Amino acid sequence: EKESIRGVIAEREKEINGINTRKTEAEQAVSQMLDALSRNKARYEAERSSITELRLNLNSYKERIDAVRKEMEACAGMLADLSRTRELLVEEKSNVSSKMLQCREDVSRSNDILKGLVLKADGLRAAIAEGRELNRTESEDLIRFEGELKGLRNRLDSLTAAITDADVSIAENRLRLENLAAGIRQNYGVDIDSLVAEPPIPEEEERISEIRSKIQELGPVNLGTLEEYEELKNRYEFLTGQQDDLNKSIAELEEAIAKINSTTRKKLREAFVELNAKFSEVFTYLFGGGKAEIILTDETNILDSGIEIIAQPPGKRLQNINLLSGGEKALTALSLLFASFLIKPSPLCILDEVDAALDEANVERFARMLRELSDRIQFIVITHNRITMEAADYIYGITMEEPGVSKVISMRLVNFD
Repeated sequence: EKESIRGVIAEREKEINGINTRKTEAEQAVSQMLDALSRNKARYEAERSSITELRLNLNSYKERIDAVRKEMEACAGMLADLSRTRELLVEEKSNVSSKMLQCREDVSRSNDILKGLVLKADGLRAAIAEGRELNRTESEDLIRFEGELKGLRNRLDSLTAAITDADVSIAENRLRLENLAAGIRQNYGVDIDSLVAEPPIPEEEERISEIRSKIQELGPVNLGTLEEYEELKNRYEFLTGQQDDLNKSIAELEEAIAKINSTTRKKLREAFVELNAKFSEVFTYLFGGGKAEIILTDETNILDSGIEIIAQPPGKRLQNINLLSGGEKALTALSLLFASFLIKPSPLCILDEVDAALDEANVERFARMLRELSDRIQFIVITHNRITMEAADYIYGITMEEPGVSKVISMRLVNFD
């Protein structure tokens, strides 16, 4: 029994040794499995990190894709808007072209008419001057002829009266002589015709010579004087009618010029009032307060008047623009420029370092004003200021990587919001 128990014990010891061997093998296997598990865990962590990084990259790519998609959608919308805007601009361009063509035709016609009127006025003035000179000369000649004719008529009338008186005196003397001869013949019986007349005394001869010389000085009677007078009178009446027509044309031309000046004054006055109001608003916006206005140097003559700018920045008294600092002058000039754009926008505006003398707060208001006006006006701004650059849609810079070689760098600033 003891031997059998020893045999059982030996078998059990063999089993225990086998179990220990298997246990050692199992422990080695577990150790190997733990090592493998550690390696697998490390690989798993690495893979998980890689997967996480891939997921992050994927999310980043998705965000980029979404951003690109949104940008594409925005671009598509912008393209659609640009297409519609282009169509509207094409249509507006066509309308504006037709209007411009019509305006040019109207201006050309107006210029032609005005040139014609000016030439006509010049011709009329020259004709008036010539007519006046001719009229003056002919008037002088006519007055002289009328004076001479009046003198001749007076002399003719006096001579006619003298001849008539002489004829009457002769007839009276003849009758008196006949009566005397008849009385002498009847009373004394003497025929007076048979008597010899006594020679005239020297005084009578001098009187006769004087009368003969006066008759010779009168010369022959000019029978064409009356016809010449009628011709000069008709010529004078014709020139007077021409002068009246010229004066009427000049009056009509002066009336048209006065009407044009009146319309121009009215339009200029309305534009000045509107510009003054907008300038005050923009000045207050860009300066963050204060007030400003523009005044005419000559209120009575707006066509030849100058403009004076009176500005009062915040914290300062009202003064002329020449008394402001450089930055205040620049901002005041920008206020006047932007005010004119608000009234009548310009398609393009180029600004060359206008913000160089401005401080940061003023530059921010200036950039904000540019953004507000950029939907109607395209601005090209030359600047070194960072705040102004942030307001731009596109940035173009010039760099010199190599001495003497300039390179253009462009950048598009896109707002994904």
